[in-house]
Amino acid sequence: MRRGILLSFATLLLLSVGFQTPASAAASFHNVRATTEGQALLVNFVERGVVPGQNYAYTGSGTVSETFQCYRSRTFTPLPRRLTVNGQASPDVRAYTADANGVVRGFIYLWPDFSWPDFCHGQQSVVAIEVCYHPATLIDFVEPFDVYWFAEGTQVCGAVEPD
Repeated sequence: MRRGILLSFATLLLLSVGFQTPASAAASFHNVRATTEGQALLVNFVERGVVPGQNYAYTGSGTVSETFQCYRSRTFTPLPRRLTVNGQASPDVRAYTADANGVVRGFIYLWPDFSWPDFCHGQQSVVAIEVCYHPATLIDFVEPFDVYWFAEGTQVCGAVEPD
């Protein structure tokens, strides 16, 4: 009888630990993908091993370089004059709630953080034509902090379509 009670208790203990594994496992990022979307960098991600139902906030960091070109204002014809501006990427902080399995699927944006240049002559417009990001981190800044580091030298570039 005593052996049966101990066996039942051990089985219940193992089952309860097994069901709580997603919440008690260390949080980690998966499927992190960065792509340009207009002038912004869109970072999609999945984070597993967080507390189910808990709210989590995310941000990112990196640098950006954006190339601008002069266009004729009347005909919108491109001219050979170009300028590349470098600066920090400004994060778009997002908040998500973990699902019942302790998983968050989400995205953040990084935006260029510099003044729009004014280098074209009269009757010409400044137009953004290309952007390159060097993302550095993706951060879940709810304790305990979880950080995803992009590989050194990561560069994500894309054309910016003129309006």
